[in-house]
Amino acid sequence: MDTGNFFIALMLVVMIVFVIYAVTQSRARDQWMESAAQQRGGEFRKGSFFKLGELLIPYKDEAIIFHMEPGSKHSSPKTVAIANVKAPLMPTLRLVHNGLWQKMMESFGQERAQTGDEDFDNEWVIRSSDSLAARKLASPDLKANLSDRIFRNLDLRLEPKQMKMVALAIPSNEEQFNLFIDTAILILKKFI
Repeated sequence: MDTGNFFIALMLVVMIVFVIYAVTQSRARDQWMESAAQQRGGEFRKGSFFKLGELLIPYKDEAIIFHMEPGSKHSSPKTVAIANVKAPLMPTLRLVHNGLWQKMMESFGQERAQTGDEDFDNEWVIRSSDSLAARKLASPDLKANLSDRIFRNLDLRLEPKQMKMVALAIPSNEEQFNLFIDTAILILKKFI
């Protein structure tokens, strides 16, 4: 076997291993969502080749929809929670990690809501005109949940009729996925 054939065979083996890994990870995520549906009285809708699997968890009269999007060449992988509510019950608020971009935005004059918790304010940025809602959100239980690494790139947007929580990461295990679900429910409990 010459060098050219060896590299072709090696590339073929690497591609096969990658496909097996991707399929295994997708099945594991489906099992996590199915397990969470059973534990929380929700419903799991299995995805197909062109459609992502969804987890629907009931909360009061509403449902929270969870799904995980694998990354591509042009987008990061992400875990998403969306809750649409019938009545405008929630404040307009955005919570993001206090990274370099947020510090630059603040230096150009974009204001942030202070929560009164110095540790929370150093780690997270809340943009809202409702300072009471910001203080309500920055509770010790939420602070403990947000310390997990899956929330390093969290983008939480609350609007009067919708909550959208996006973490730019796929949970590495079922425990992290359950923490993501618990955190979404915890945020909704604060306002609904």
